[in-house]
Amino acid sequence: MKLMFTTVPGIEDVVIRELDRMNINVRSWEKIGISELGGRIIVDLECKSLNFIRKMRSIEKAYIVINYGIFEGKNIEDLEKLIHSIDIEDVVKYLTHNTTFAVRSVRAGNHNFTSMDIMKIFGEYVRQYVKRTRGYIPIVDLENPDVVIEFDIIGNRYILSIEIVRRSLRHRPYRVYHHEATINPPLAYAMNVLLDYDPDGRYLLLDPLCGSGTIIIEGLNYYRNSTYIGTDIDYRNCLGSIMNIREADIYDRCCIICSDSTRLSKFIKSCDGIVTNPPYGVRMEPIDKLDRFYSKILNEFYNIIDVGSRVVFITSRRGIVDKILRRLKFRIIGRRFVEQGGMISTIYILEKEI
Repeated sequence: MKLMFTTVPGIEDVVIRELDRMNINVRSWEKIGISELGGRIIVDLECKSLNFIRKMRSIEKAYIVINYGIFEGKNIEDLEKLIHSIDIEDVVKYLTHNTTFAVRSVRAGNHNFTSMDIMKIFGEYVRQYVKRTRGYIPIVDLENPDVVIEFDIIGNRYILSIEIVRRSLRHRPYRVYHHEATINPPLAYAMNVLLDYDPDGRYLLLDPLCGSGTIIIEGLNYYRNSTYIGTDIDYRNCLGSIMNIREADIYDRCCIICSDSTRLSKFIKSCDGIVTNPPYGVRMEPIDKLDRFYSKILNEFYNIIDVGSRVVFITSRRGIVDKILRRLKFRIIGRRFVEQGGMISTIYILEKEI
């Protein structure tokens, strides 16, 4: 079976790691990008049921892949030729007299047509195909369809699929309190995975800028035998984190402290690892104020983690962070670029040296 998953561009390998941990046999996989970073992943896997998808934390949507391949065309005539050459028998089997359908599309690349053109042409192709082969015209419902057909053209690739997750899995039921700059849960999950610790180990982990607690909750869904401390200078965020943590039913493995992240070592003496999402400082002017803030928190991170332990954090301020890290005895294990909210950010993976 071939499935397509959408996720945060830049963490596709984490999706594969999660499937492996769930004992799903992946024969092969391929990253297909809306941007250069990716965002879509086609996976050929062995499974008897799709129930595992609802338990995944690294993805946003999931689709059954019907057909995909190369498309070199640029014009709307090329698009029409492609669509009418595709066998859609495996698509229309999901339709009946009583089901409604809609076509959705994402287009990225240099083409002389839009996603609206794709949806219109493919939708009409489906209607005429069903009329010719089944004797009825299926009902289109653009608001609340029973079946969603996805036809994407990404660069020189086309992907035809059927949506199997209607509501994005990034919408976690535990989020009853919303922080204005909250992190995408699949990205929060990936950052915890990138610590690269044994998921069955026992650790004391820390998110010193915890906001609404998303990193903590996602982390404790991965490190199930561990404990997390969260701190935030805003008392409202601390209360909101507690609300979300209670909703996620992990309250007995957490501790939330209202404190200043630039003075962490006064409250916390040591921990096994740090995962966090510092403010990007869009409103911090002048820039030297942001420089001082990052210098303070990175120094505090170094002071409280154990030698050999790791820090994973995300920022759009790579230039500032690189300059500060030259002064600290952190070894940079890795950097990776991800896209969130249309912004390219960098995830740093650091290890404390002696």
